[in-house]
Amino acid sequence: MHAIRRITEEFPKREIPPFPCPRCGAHLIARENEPQLDQSSESEFDCDNEGDPSMHQGVFTLRLVCSNADCEESVNCLGSFNTSQVEGKFGEPTYRTYLAVTFFAPTVHLFHLSSAIPEKVKGPLVDSFSTFWANPSAAGNSLRTSIEA
Repeated sequence: MHAIRRITEEFPKREIPPFPCPRCGAHLIARENEPQLDQSSESEFDCDNEGDPSMHQGVFTLRLVCSNADCEESVNCLGSFNTSQVEGKFGEPTYRTYLAVTFFAPTVHLFHLSSAIPEKVKGPLVDSFSTFWANPSAAGNSLRTSIEA
């Protein structure tokens, strides 16, 4: 359960979780110079006028690649980011940027799916994975469909 929680919750920008490759299941790793952050215009205005780094927020893109040299599947991740003040190593205030996933293409599986699973069960299950971050209610409906099948 800890592994699923780790890939489904927001995470610090420099600590990208080991998202599983949708093709082979190995860990995905970030490409060089990733993630790319785009600050919202409202956030940029607030940061410029207020001088408060904790107002830094917007959207991100993250290009990932499978760590398995025989696979090398490419995956794109989209989401939002925000910056929060946290306590530094010596008690000083510091700022940390956190990323929250909204979408993966292709879909990242939350857990391994055996090839023995019938397609009428597997299809809705993969659908639930694809909507999990953006629309948990829709993911729940797809999961229910899979269970009923």
